[in-house]
Amino acid sequence: MKDREWDECSQHAASAAHNINHLPIAYELEVHRIVQCEAFLLAERDGFKRSPLDYWLAAEKCVHQRV
Repeated sequence: MKDREWDECSQHAASAAHNINHLPIAYELEVHRIVQCEAFLLAERDGFKRSPLDYWLAAEKCVHQRV
């Protein structure tokens, strides 16, 4: 994805992390999407040097601290 698209993803993730008034299933799906975006951004910044699981776990930790 282009930088602009990932910037939009980051903005969406930040706004969604503060808006948790959805149904539980919708919330879980949104958190999954936020983690997915965050994991890719972490991997991209790191040059994809580690395994995808490492980035996913780091993203989950980061996102759950914000939510």
